[in-house]
Amino acid sequence: MPEPAARTAQGGDLEEVSRLLAGLPEAQQEVVRLRFVEDLELHEIAAALDIPLGTVKSRLHAALQALRERWKRR
Repeated sequence: MPEPAARTAQGGDLEEVSRLLAGLPEAQQEVVRLRFVEDLELHEIAAALDIPLGTVKSRLHAALQALRERWKRR
């Protein structure tokens, strides 16, 4: 079974990934979007959102963990 990113790149699961992202808290969605859509580095996200770097890291970690779990359960 291909990894989620590989399947998404092929267009097969883009809607499902979007749905899973929509289920995250807004603060986590924002960090994920800035990191993976806008391609910002973590320190850039912290500056853009005016929050500590540690907060960016914890939000991103929690978001990715939740997405992995939701992906497994689908």
